[in-house]
Amino acid sequence: MTPRFLAAVPWLFAAAAPAAARQQTTPGGVVQERATAIVVEIPVNVIGKDGRPIAGLKKEDFELYDDGKHQPISALQVIDLVKPVSSAASGAAREEIPASARRLWLLVFDLSYTSPSGLLRARDGARDFVTTSMTENDLAAVGTLSMETGWKLLVNFTRDRFQLASAIETLGLPSIATRSADPLAFAYTSPSLSGTEGTGIADEKRAAKANEILESLRDIRNLQRQSNDEMARGRIVKLFNSFAGIGRVLDSVRGRKHVLFFSEGFETRLLSGKLAGGGRDASLQQGLQTSSLDASTPQGANEAALSGEVWKIDSDARFGSASLRDVLAASLSMFRRSDAVLDSVDISGLRAEGDAGGPKPGSGTDALFAMASETDGDFVRNANRLGGELQKVSERTNLVYLLVYQPKSSTAPGTFHKLKVDVKAPGARVLARSGYTEPRPYRSLSPLEQLLASGDLLTGGEKEQALSARLLAAPFAARGDVPQVPILIEIPGAELLAGEAGEKTVVQIYAYANDASGTLADYLATELTLDLSKVRQTLESGGIKYYGTFYLPPGDYSLRALVRSAASGRSGVVSARVRVPRMPGGEPTVLPPFFSEPEGRWAMVRGNPRSDAPPRAFEYPFVVGGESFVPSVLPQVGNGATARLAVVTYNFGGDARRSALQARGEVVAADGTARPVELKTVRESDRERAQARKLFLAFQPEGLAPGRYALKVAVMDPETKVSAESSSVFEIK
Repeated sequence: MTPRFLAAVPWLFAAAAPAAARQQTTPGGVVQERATAIVVEIPVNVIGKDGRPIAGLKKEDFELYDDGKHQPISALQVIDLVKPVSSAASGAAREEIPASARRLWLLVFDLSYTSPSGLLRARDGARDFVTTSMTENDLAAVGTLSMETGWKLLVNFTRDRFQLASAIETLGLPSIATRSADPLAFAYTSPSLSGTEGTGIADEKRAAKANEILESLRDIRNLQRQSNDEMARGRIVKLFNSFAGIGRVLDSVRGRKHVLFFSEGFETRLLSGKLAGGGRDASLQQGLQTSSLDASTPQGANEAALSGEVWKIDSDARFGSASLRDVLAASLSMFRRSDAVLDSVDISGLRAEGDAGGPKPGSGTDALFAMASETDGDFVRNANRLGGELQKVSERTNLVYLLVYQPKSSTAPGTFHKLKVDVKAPGARVLARSGYTEPRPYRSLSPLEQLLASGDLLTGGEKEQALSARLLAAPFAARGDVPQVPILIEIPGAELLAGEAGEKTVVQIYAYANDASGTLADYLATELTLDLSKVRQTLESGGIKYYGTFYLPPGDYSLRALVRSAASGRSGVVSARVRVPRMPGGEPTVLPPFFSEPEGRWAMVRGNPRSDAPPRAFEYPFVVGGESFVPSVLPQVGNGATARLAVVTYNFGGDARRSALQARGEVVAADGTARPVELKTVRESDRERAQARKLFLAFQPEGLAPGRYALKVAVMDPETKVSAESSSVFEIK
């Protein structure tokens, strides 16, 4: 019999008494909130006169000021971003870079101040960058910016080259792209369409789509009306406001952010004027050939000034708009606050002959340079050589000094503190954020900030878990060609109830499976609204046990899940690694022993499959000989008590089976000492899907001190001498 799940649709839940305030980890920025104190982590790049990072600096070489007050640095960590990570194939855990020291690239394509062909060609350079030039430690995201629709995030920060390339190739155009339903935007296209080969649309399809994309971009350009300078400046203000919004929301993501802005730029004269700096742009040359009595030309303006007719002079046209420059500086100051820089990529040299509309190629170069310089960013020409140019940016920022300190006091959420970092290295250039903002409550964040903050937790993890969820995952054969990997997430009910003062609470669960290359293979997203009047007793005695299913072809996978209370923002991140064998035909495999869960402790909730997944019949795999059970993620067993556990094996022989499988048990303590234990066979089944063989065993621990242990089970077929083993953790109460 399949276990009874509470519901596949949301439940409602009534009020719970508020609990005492808990420690909480803030999801965004570089600040981790801990009760009454905060810890600030500041990544710093120190670049020498030769343009290369300076190595060998110590903690005493840095001086740090918070709002002008000298601060003691409590710790210094040196991170090399090009150091290779440990190989997942070797079984070693990935050596994670601290979240605050990561390097993240946000590729933003300007759909308003670019020619269609130039943007299309820049797309190829961007694709090459994310697929071949990014280091394996870097993350990237993709977005577009348009004066008509604002800026849109297409793909969240990820290491998945396929999803990044897919977004770049289609530029998020509705007529070309079919977006996935992933609420956290890690999946741009459906994982079922991606597979694990290649990094984007196949070459033969890419050429066919190029004309469609070009036509869509031209349609966008045709909708943009020609405007006078006043209207043009209004559009530029709107552009700057969009950049301010980008800078603001990037504070929700930990790490140093590089925003790569692909554009031809707006006309420089609107920002700097015709005479500022003695520039000789196209408008100036044209003005010199017109009547000197025209005060809109440089010569005519000089004549008007000499004659005293100053009312005829357009100061904005002559010297540029001071207010526009102020808006630019104020907007891009949000970048430095969020530890982000704007690297502008001039693609004006990539436009094709005959492109109509907009200024001539090169007329926006100075504007793009000014935008980059406001954030200490780089100005990059010619996107066809993007990989090589950005390689220089990467080399300058490969070495990170992570400064850690704890302010003596905090003020109020949302308060901004100015930071200054000095280094004792003559001629050194210091790149660091200009300040930090004290954490704001999760519910006060905008939807995009919440999305980025959630993605940040999934990719970077969190140091202190407010919700101590637990995850169990294992592969099983399925009816189709692709094995199923059910996951069970246990969420302690007492922690869900703590601090909840309203009548309802919403629990969000996001889970993702990535293969060994980092490509997204499958994901699950569930939002539960719980009715406490119906499930309160169950939550108090145990909690929620979430059940979902990935479908993954044979291979190695990393799983990561985020559990969040939407009302309070308290969250927990759990992860696991799973190897999916070929079933049948692969190596002999014993899945981790599954301890049977006593009834009534957990409220079982089944997650719905993602909306863009292929239709599949539901199949509950935790069954032995027709009897189903509910596995425990962290079993609790008493000395002298009998625990029942299931052992599932694959590739232990074909249909000709003459001898029952033999199971041998061993309990391993935390210090590595082991003792043999008796395992009694209660039930066995040799006729399971994909030639699986299953055992139901009884295990009775004796004389074990309270604590955690591993139960190692070795299985052997006495007829073929095939054997394998695996283990699970359990707890002695």
